[in-house]
Amino acid sequence: MRQMKPQALGLFGLLALAACATPLDRCLNRETRTYRMTQSRVATLEQDIARGYSLVEEDVSRTRWVPCGPRPRRETGDKKGNDGRDKRGGGRARLCLEDYDVTITRRVRVDTEIAEAELGVLRSRLKKLRAPTEAAMAQCRVEFPAES
Repeated sequence: MRQMKPQALGLFGLLALAACATPLDRCLNRETRTYRMTQSRVATLEQDIARGYSLVEEDVSRTRWVPCGPRPRRETGDKKGNDGRDKRGGGRARLCLEDYDVTITRRVRVDTEIAEAELGVLRSRLKKLRAPTEAAMAQCRVEFPAES
């Protein structure tokens, strides 16, 4: 029997949850996406300015020693009946180098002038987006009145 990959299971779960949303929920989500993303960016910038640095995630490759099989036995047999085994513990596991990726979070200094300028642009964009977003939300509620 074939097993599903974790990514496929996650995608399946996400699709199942999306199918559970009502038409009103889907409409509101679709119509408010830009506004919510802009709000989220404003909140992130405000936190970064207050801290003085932003948090950046990056994937880094590391190397570690891992067991990768038994150590090969040395042939040390002689004519006197030596059984040919490695006298240094030839049964221990052999170690090999293996690369793996890890996600780390780094602090990156924030240029407050640039961040505050971007924050101003985003706040003005939020003001411009508010009226059309509210109108779109009202339209969603008109299209799907039974679920309000």
